[in-house]
Amino acid sequence: RLLKAMLDVDLEKGHSRSDWMRRPLSPEQIAYAADDVRYLLPLYEKLAAELQARQLLAVVAEEYDQILAALKNTDFDQAYTRIKEAWKLNARQFAVLKALASWREKMMREKDLPRKRIADDDALMTLASRSGWTVAQLFDVEGLPSATVKNHGAVLLEIMTQAMQLPGHEIVMRPVKGDAFFHRFKKLLEKQARALGVDEKMLSKKQFNEQLYW
Repeated sequence: RLLKAMLDVDLEKGHSRSDWMRRPLSPEQIAYAADDVRYLLPLYEKLAAELQARQLLAVVAEEYDQILAALKNTDFDQAYTRIKEAWKLNARQFAVLKALASWREKMMREKDLPRKRIADDDALMTLASRSGWTVAQLFDVEGLPSATVKNHGAVLLEIMTQAMQLPGHEIVMRPVKGDAFFHRFKKLLEKQARALGVDEKMLSKKQFNEQLYW
C-alpha cells in the first residue's frame, strides 16, 4: 500500500506462500524476492524529502528511538497491557495472565516469532480464566498452537500454578469507558493531528489515553 501511494507501484503477491525451501528458486520467486528491496531506496528518498519539507524528520527519529528502546527492553512485566480484555479478569486470574503474557514476550524474543505463533491474546485469556488445566486440555485451546503445547505445555502449567499461589493479587487494568470528556479529548487530538499532517496515534499512545481517563 505504501509503494502504491508513494510510487504508484503494485507488487505481485502470488509467491508469498510458495515453497521458499526449494532449490533452485524459480525465476518468479527470485523476482518476487528482489521486489522486497528494489524500491526501498527511491521510497526512502521520497519519504525523507517530504518529511524534511514538512519539518517532521525529528518526529520520525523520536518514534524510531522508542521502537528501538522497546526492542532492547528485556523487562516484560508490562506485556499484559497488549491484551485489551484483561480488565475483565478477577485479581487471581489477572495474576496468571500477567505471568503468561510475560512468558510469551520472552519466548517471542528468543524464538524470533510473532506473538500469535506462540499464543494469541484470546488463548492467554482462556488459560487465565480457569484453573486445573492439563497438558492434554491445552491442545483444545483455540489460538494456542499445538507446537507451543508440545514444547512448552508443562512450563505453561507451572507458570499458571505459581502465579495463582502468589500473595497479594491485584487488578492493575481497569475498563476503558467512553464518556463525553474522553470523546472531546480524542476529537482535539484528531484535529491537531490533521493540522500537523500526522497520524493521531503519533500524538498520544493508547496507554497514555487510558491513564488520562483513569
